[in-house]
This record gives sequence, structure tokens and C-alpha cells, in this order.
Amino acid sequence: MGEGMLKMGEDAKSPESTGSEWDALSSMSEGESFDDWNNIDWGDLSEQEEQSEEESSDGLYIDVEVPFKGQLEALEEPHTERTAEESEQKEGGVVEWEKIKEVFNDDRYEILGHGTTSAERADAILSEGLHVGDDSGYFARDTDIFSNFVPLGNNDPDTMRGAMDHWSHKNSRQIVLYRIPWQYKTAPGSSIAAYVPFYTGSTKAGTFDKEYAFGWYDAENGTIHLNPDYHGDLDNEKDVAYLEREKERIEKHFD
Repeated sequence: MGEGMLKMGEDAKSPESTGSEWDALSSMSEGESFDDWNNIDWGDLSEQEEQSEEESSDGLYIDVEVPFKGQLEALEEPHTERTAEESEQKEGGVVEWEKIKEVFNDDRYEILGHGTTSAERADAILSEGLHVGDDSGYFARDTDIFSNFVPLGNNDPDTMRGAMDHWSHKNSRQIVLYRIPWQYKTAPGSSIAAYVPFYTGSTKAGTFDKEYAFGWYDAENGTIHLNPDYHGDLDNEKDVAYLEREKERIEKHFD
């Protein structure tokens, strides 16, 4: 059964938090997969997660202790290998916000911000990815999106800039921006199971891949430092070709 695979669609928009995420997952039928779900309203799983199992409208049961089994299996595998062409660097450099801001006015993408305290740290994330989580013990940090990022602006560049210019956490002035194509997310919600194509590691610790960090914003002077290794552009044939192969790899776990 194709548990949990989510296709936001080529014209997908950010899912609203008004429906029942779990009802949508548990009502999936045999043979459904990555391409069968679109325009679903996703809700909160908190109440359902307190139960051992949840009955769906068609009488099927899903074990809520492993609600995204296929995604987690795919997470344990290495990513699809990129070709040399798919790994080629793009144009980097520093651009004024006003000249590039419309890139973020595109509802095909989820924009996530991570505040840092120095240009050196922001540059390191562009070259290495963002290391998250900690498997050292009970008080370990987790890998959930909302523990590491702030969703930015609902694709409204002006709202986005306002949030970055007044970053509350540690008064950060260098904000790394991840630009994630909605349609290649693998589940609803903010758990690591939703970000399998964009993350390397385990549910306890890993790295949000550098290929989906668009760049970093400098609140001191209103500029964007572009990441030449960004490969999440839905208007770039090579980026899409790679993401489609990743999708095929992950989908094998939902047969």
C-alpha cells in the first residue's frame, strides 16, 4: 500500500493546515503512490499519535508508531547518484534583494530560513549543508523542520524580508534560505519523512543537503549570496531529471 507518499503536483501550493492529515493518509487504497495525491488539506497528527492505531473510513488500519514506513526505508538508502552535468555549478555571486526577490514569489516552493550568527557559518552551510539533530542521548536535538527552520512569508517576498530583517532567534543577521519544491516532498507535515529527497542521514541526525540551499540573506546590507550548488530549480531540466530519478528510487518502497 502506498502509505503516505504525497504528490503536491506541478502547480501545487503550500498545504493548508485545515484538514485531517491522518484521515487522508489512512484512506489511501491499494496501488496509490507518489502521483495519486494532490490538493489535500493536511491537519495535525498530535491527537492520533497518542493512539496505537487509527481506523480509516474504509476499515484499514495504519500503525501510527511507524506511519511513514516507506519513507523511512528510503531514508536508509543513499541518494541517487548525480551525473557530472547534474552536479555542475551555476552562477553564484552576491545580488541585491530587490533584483532577485521575485524568485521567491513562486508557490511551487516551500521557503525555509535558518538564522546564523556569521557570514562564515552561512557560507559553510552552502558548501556542506545544514547539519541537524543529535543522537547523543535523551536530550538530543531532533531533525524536525520546525526545530531547525522557520517557514518564510508564504511566497510573499516583502513579508519574507521583514521576517529576515527582524530575526528573533539570536538576533541573526545572516539567514540561510532553503528553497524546496513542494511536489517532491514525500509526506505531509514537518517530520524528516517529508523531506527524504532533500536530506541525508537518519531520523536522529543528518544533513539537509546543500543542493537545496538557495543562498543566504545578509540583513546588514539587503543582499543575497547565491549558492552555485543549488539544484532545486523546477525550471531547470537537469535539476528536474535528477529529482525524478530520486522520486523513482523512493517510490520503490511503496509497492
